[in-house]
Amino acid sequence: TVTPRDLRPRLDELLATPSPFLVVTDFDGTVSPIDPDPLAARIDPLARRALRRLARLAALRPDRLALAVLSGRGSRDVAARVRVGRLRYLGNHGLESGVLARGRRAEALEVGFDPRLEPFVEPARRLGQVVAAIVDAPWLFVEHKGPSVAFHYRQAPDPVAARQRVLGAIAAAEADP
Repeated sequence: TVTPRDLRPRLDELLATPSPFLVVTDFDGTVSPIDPDPLAARIDPLARRALRRLARLAALRPDRLALAVLSGRGSRDVAARVRVGRLRYLGNHGLESGVLARGRRAEALEVGFDPRLEPFVEPARRLGQVVAAIVDAPWLFVEHKGPSVAFHYRQAPDPVAARQRVLGAIAAAEADP
């Protein structure tokens, strides 16, 4: 069994090599167990502790170590769940980015995305509203993420049928601009 105490010498050894390191982790299913309710997902306390230690090392050696959390969630959402400063939060599958300063709350995270994506913000919002209205089911969670939208149906009693309903609603929404 490898303990955190065993890892420090190994990390120091890695940081002594000539190549810089980029450590990237996902949130859901990696540092947090998958939860049927996307709003209920919580980071594992040991994962948070590991990320904080890595963030301290990255702050000491920014030329050697970069650290990021890459998620399908929005950057502010995942930053609020991870709650580790000095990390880059790459939300919406990397479409948006922000670095949370040490000691700052996730609400203060300044998030940027490529301005060329701005024309997609309103159509994505409308698509989310239309699909939610068509499906009209308590198990559907619509996540608006700026230039994209996600449809979560993990809580549906029959996920296969739920997926088909969501896909059908998307097709209907696209057919009726």
